[in-house]
Formats: sequence, C-alpha cells, structure tokens
Amino acid sequence: MSQSKALFHEEQSFRQIWLLLIIACALLAGPVGVLIEFRSLFGLDPDPAKWAEFWTKLGILACVEGIILVWFLSMKLTTTVKPDGLSLFYRGLYWKDIPISLEEVESIEAKEYSPLFQYGGWGVRYVSKGKAYNVFGNQGVRINYNNGKHILIGSQDLKKLLKAIQQIQA
Repeated sequence: MSQSKALFHEEQSFRQIWLLLIIACALLAGPVGVLIEFRSLFGLDPDPAKWAEFWTKLGILACVEGIILVWFLSMKLTTTVKPDGLSLFYRGLYWKDIPISLEEVESIEAKEYSPLFQYGGWGVRYVSKGKAYNVFGNQGVRINYNNGKHILIGSQDLKKLLKAIQQIQA
C-alpha cells in the first residue's frame, strides 16, 4: 500500500486478564517441574554437582520462558484501511503487511461472533471456508467472497472499520 493517509488505523494487543493468568500458570509449571525433578536436593543429597545442574536448568528455563512471555506480550494486530486498500500486520507472527483483497466481494458485514466456539480462539484462525484475525473481544467485520470463503477481522471500533472498508470498496 502507498503512503496515503489512513482512513482507519487500529492496533490491538492480547490483554485479557484470564489469558495472562493462564500464561503465568504455564510459565510457573516449568520451574515447578525442575524443582520436582531435583527434589532430592532438598532432602538427603547435598551433592554440589546436582545443585549446579539444578541452577543451570532453572536459569535456561527462565530465559526461554522470558523470551516467550516478551514475544507474546509484544504481539499486536494492526488494521489499516487506506484509499488504495486494506491491510493487516500481525507483529510477532508475520514479517510484512497482509493485503486483504476486496475483489469479488459478495458482502461486508459488522458481526458479533464467538471467537472460541466459531473460530477456536484468538489469533490467526483457520476454519472451513474462512479465516479470522483477532486478538480481543467478540466483534469484527466479516468480508464474504463470491466463492463462499470469508475473512473476519476483529475490531474494537467496529463501525469505523466497516465504514472505511465500505468507502474504499465502493
């Protein structure tokens, strides 16, 4: 897309409290597993070599988990509508903009949906005859194509996104 002024621009991040709690629990499971593996360290076996192995494994695990956490928290879905097209950028998953075709569109509609039950969750989701790009909430714009396929773009500003897409599609 060109450098023309955006008709619509939105950035969304994963910030659901319940999701962050699940991630925190998953990240704590690793160190707990290492502690269980080395439970003999806290009993009758004060072998210094085992302590060194314990701290090495725990340190490596903490680094890997830290990288995963930073990666997850930095993921962001950016939706941009400009006069010459619609594009998405999913930082953390893709390296470049994803242009969304507005050719052969049957209809465009604002839609309330169930991310978990209709698309299997949040993120980039593939379902039969469709794809969803979402990170938060249950509202989006669904672009239905003549071939029966669709793309759903999650948004926190549904009306403005729909209006901008309809404006460039006309």
